Amino acid sequence: MGFFFSDLNTDKKITKSSIVAEKFGCSLCTLNKLKNNNPNMKPTGTNTPIIYMLGEAPGATEDTENEQFIGESGQILRKALIEVADLYFINHHIRWNNVVRCRPFIGNSNRTPTQLEIDCCRRSLVEDIEKTKPVVIVGFGEIPLKALTSGKHIGMWRGRFVPIKVGNHVCWYFPSYHPGSLIRKENKMFESEYDKCFKMDLKNVINFVFNEYEDPIFINSDFEKGIELILDNSKTSLQHIKERLIEFSKDEYSAIDIETFPLKPYYPDSILVSIAIGNDEDVIVFPIDYPDFWSEEDLKELYQILYEFLSSNSSKIAHTLKFELEWLYSKYKSQEFIRQGKWEDTMLQAYMLDERTSKEEGMLTLDSLTAVNFGFNLKEKTDVNRKNILKSRLKDILLYNGMDTKYTYKLFFAQKRKLANTILQKNYEKTIETTRTLVFVQNYGINIDKKELAYYNKFFTEQIQACENKIYNLPEVKEFEKMVHRKLDILSNDDLVIIFKDILKYKEVKKTKKAQKFALDDEVMKTYAEIYNSELAKAISDYRTFNKAKSTYIDNITNNLIGDLVHPNFNIIGTKTGRFSSGKNTN
Repeated sequence: MGFFFSDLNTDKKITKSSIVAEKFGCSLCTLNKLKNNNPNMKPTGTNTPIIYMLGEAPGATEDTENEQFIGESGQILRKALIEVADLYFINHHIRWNNVVRCRPFIGNSNRTPTQLEIDCCRRSLVEDIEKTKPVVIVGFGEIPLKALTSGKHIGMWRGRFVPIKVGNHVCWYFPSYHPGSLIRKENKMFESEYDKCFKMDLKNVINFVFNEYEDPIFINSDFEKGIELILDNSKTSLQHIKERLIEFSKDEYSAIDIETFPLKPYYPDSILVSIAIGNDEDVIVFPIDYPDFWSEEDLKELYQILYEFLSSNSSKIAHTLKFELEWLYSKYKSQEFIRQGKWEDTMLQAYMLDERTSKEEGMLTLDSLTAVNFGFNLKEKTDVNRKNILKSRLKDILLYNGMDTKYTYKLFFAQKRKLANTILQKNYEKTIETTRTLVFVQNYGINIDKKELAYYNKFFTEQIQACENKIYNLPEVKEFEKMVHRKLDILSNDDLVIIFKDILKYKEVKKTKKAQKFALDDEVMKTYAEIYNSELAKAISDYRTFNKAKSTYIDNITNNLIGDLVHPNFNIIGTKTGRFSSGKNTN
């Protein structure tokens, strides 16, 4: 059929081994070595599905009976499904399949399929989805998520409708927890939050196909269409920019995005590299402070042209509005266009709709949101050095900038529909007002008394040094260093375990939460100091206290001081408690 790996999802990483595995399929698969009762299990259910239920692989019961989702996990799914859909729908509009068709196991236990096994089965999965054309694919767990999308962690993606293209078929993908995970989290006395989420997911899918369905928007071409790059620094270009911005100022909405170096505008060499303005069909992007581009006279005129646009009645849409306003205010020092203008924020919209995010997947970033809403990862469509944008070609910078504006505009309206007529919309509007205020607060900065800063820096440094001297002169520490032939790392839990557990023979108080190892936190140090009268435990506690105070406060202030000011970076979103936090990217 001529299927290639890239047909499945345009943003998945393609490797040579994946392509080979996909080409040769079963003949290359390691599951051929296992004795399955029913290898290469065929999909079951209707041939014309509305919903396509997709698991990771057959279990023991499924392999015996040659049918998907009938074991312990499957029964949980089928029982929950009966609560939200009638039997006629279940029997006539659902198809059942797995990412991997043979049961992977070790001994009598199921195991997670390997990437090779997933790749070998990929073609059969794609062919079946192309042939049966489901409306929604409901994927259970991380294996289907990784197989069909760019997602990594089910906890971040669960409950989102994501447009995908499988082969030549465009449909919705809806990730949910694997029913097997509910067994592991089962509490026989109470229904767990995972159980509630699982049932809510199924209810939402049924409600979507019957009551709220809309066609998925999957974008896989013309990413750069409509973006005009200004690469000529002539008077004609300047006049053209003026005319275009006058046109955009008459529109009800325009998106705006800036590129800067570095991230904050308070350093002497900080520059506003470029700016892009427009909508999802028409964008103009041009350099501003890009080195040696405009003459001093032309740059002054350009800033005036831009100010007139910013002061217009058009509503301006940004992704991370605080960032754009912080830079623009630092350039103009005028509150008027910020206070009186109409401003929108697509990241803030996304946060109101679904606050889940993570450092690894960054679900509130523009590239993740284009994946969730339009089926592609925006940042993978451009080629710039994101750590230092000035190391990239000007043409690449402008294209990157322009695409951000184009899809910020498109994203705004996709999310605006979801927020409309909800209490979330009111919360969003109030937080826009908070954003404006924080821009001014961050620009004004916090005045620092350098004499006090120097005093406390000296104080904490001396206390830390005194703790170190005491620790390194203790006999158990000297014995450790003689044993391992190196100096003790005071902040290393592994080093301290050797001393407290192996050398001092102290009893274990508790284990670490994640790794379930010998814990040596502050609570344990306090216990050892009380029970064993341990000088090392006391010194470690003091060292940690002074070191944390110095690194958290004194060092952070020192490293971010410009003149007598520190410019905080207040986060409106992302805190678990809903309060403000001050981020690392100050200044």
